[in-house]
Amino acid sequence: MTEGLLSGKVLRMDTGADFKDAASYRVFDTTVLGSDAVCFDGGAFDGRFVYFVPLIKGVVVRHDTQGDFDDANSWEAFDAKPVGLRMNVGAVFDGHWLYFCAYGHPSMVRYDTRKPFADASSWEQYDAANTSGIDTGGFDGGFFDGRYVTFCPWTRTAPPGGSGYHCNFLRFDTTRSFDDPSAWTGYDASATDGLVSLGYNAGAFDGGSFYAAPLYAEDGEAFHGRMMRVDTLGGDGAFSLRFCDYGHNGGLCAAVPGPSFLINTDGGVRSVAAHQPLSAGSHHLVGVYDGASLQLWIDGKLAAQREASGQLLAPDIPVTFGELSGGGARFNGQIESVRVAPQA
Repeated sequence: MTEGLLSGKVLRMDTGADFKDAASYRVFDTTVLGSDAVCFDGGAFDGRFVYFVPLIKGVVVRHDTQGDFDDANSWEAFDAKPVGLRMNVGAVFDGHWLYFCAYGHPSMVRYDTRKPFADASSWEQYDAANTSGIDTGGFDGGFFDGRYVTFCPWTRTAPPGGSGYHCNFLRFDTTRSFDDPSAWTGYDASATDGLVSLGYNAGAFDGGSFYAAPLYAEDGEAFHGRMMRVDTLGGDGAFSLRFCDYGHNGGLCAAVPGPSFLINTDGGVRSVAAHQPLSAGSHHLVGVYDGASLQLWIDGKLAAQREASGQLLAPDIPVTFGELSGGGARFNGQIESVRVAPQA
């Protein structure tokens, strides 16, 4: 990578404006925050701030969306190298903490989004090397399933005679302390279904399963198409009505904005989404599934609908409100009432 060509030009597109109109685009150069505030790979949104993940310089940049995009006072930079941040690709937000996806190494870092950005005490680091007895160092994106943050395996420091690409997933339990070794688990998925699978570049999460995107195989000279799916739900869920998605969906992918309704059937997870954030204030959300269609209603109006079929799973677990069962994420608003009906 040519150091002299590293960019800090952040491009913003107004998704509600004309796609081909030059006025729909604006650029801010983060080098005004410092010469090392450049070269980002991925980002995340916590509801107010957009975070840009540093690939090689270790300087995290964030933008306050409540401020003006062109105003340097709406931007901050923090050199996170002293807290252990190294190369990263992508980030994962769990509703409280922002997790950076370590690229080519095992130094895992997270930031407490409820604390001052430029204060080193707001950051935590954990060396996840050799978790569960396997080489867990080097990821590309990740995802959050409501309790666990899972990092997608990509490239590592190659062992003698071995490949730099790997398929060792790393998972952290968000209900436990970051520095607790028992909160971390590694799993080698390289022989799944009898296929040799190495090297994945992030992916997408549908609410039940994470789909890892394949890229290189073995020594990196050959591409491969061995899709990898990680089922995080199984039969332990039937439906989920959500106020919003977080600012990521796979570590490198954009989130689905606004409310959504997901169901878990014998044919897999199905979902509908409003694709529009809600305004401030009280709202009435309704999710309906009748065996033929899936509907999302907001304040008495049909916001989204799609065809869907399949038998809704009926796990023997309690219905939870304002959180996912056993998870670390919480809804920070106020829930006035809830009703679950067996028939549409």
